[in-house]
This record gives sequence, structure tokens and C-alpha cells, in this order.
Amino acid sequence: METLGERLAQGRQPGDVLFLQGDLGCGKTCLARGFVRAHTQLTQLAVPSPTYLLVNTYDDAPDTAAVYHVDLYRLSTVTEQDAAALGLAAAFERGITLVEWPERLDETSAPRERLEIRMSYVEGEFETRHVELRPVGQRWTSRFAENTKDQ
Repeated sequence: METLGERLAQGRQPGDVLFLQGDLGCGKTCLARGFVRAHTQLTQLAVPSPTYLLVNTYDDAPDTAAVYHVDLYRLSTVTEQDAAALGLAAAFERGITLVEWPERLDETSAPRERLEIRMSYVEGEFETRHVELRPVGQRWTSRFAENTKDQ
């Protein structure tokens, strides 16, 4: 999963929002770790799960947008007011935001432009994951079309 995170970081842009979906232990934080380390170019940077802090901010990379790693696992529903208190609207707009457990966001607080990354276990193979990327919104749909045009 870290390698996928590194690859996704190569095309990053301010305003990017990535929803990391999947069961406990399926690799959401590992993907985020690879992304953050590639973005900051700090290969040994500790990137823990923000389960208890809710948001970890990485602004160690000069001349690039901050990365916000959000974990909503401990919250039942995140309303627009909750999202504002966590600073999510600003993060979605200006930074690059990785959201674990995004299904906790209600419709008013979820960004319309996002990349949904669904991870699941492959039955009978504990170390293997199935990953599905789903672009949502014009921004992501266009980027996917550009990247698959020559393939």
C-alpha cells in the first residue's frame, strides 16, 4: 500500500482530496504513509494513524501544499459544523487531504471533487488487497482520462 501511496503522490495538486475506504487493517494508513513520505521527500518520516488526534498535518515540504491526514473512525457522523471545527473545509480547498473513514462525513461536509480509493482483503490471502480507484467530479474524471488516453 505504501508504494501505491507513493505513486499517487506523484500527481498531487493543492485541493486534492483522497477518500481511503476499507475495513480495519486493510492498509489505509500504510497508503497515507507512502503518500506523505513521497510528498515531503522524508523517507523515514513517522506517519502514524491520526485516530486519536483526528488530523495530522504535514507541511514539511518547501514550496508545496500541506498534507492533512484525517481519520474519522472515532466519530459517528461529521456534520458541516464538525468539519468546520476540524478545519476540513480549508484543508479540502488549499491542501492535499487524505481521509480515512470518509463515510462518516455527511453529504454537506464531503467535497464534491475527490478520488475514492476502496481497499479490501482478498479472500484466503491475508497479505493481498484488492484496490479500486473511483474518480468523483470533473477534476478527477479529467485527470483519469488524461492518464489513460495513451494506454
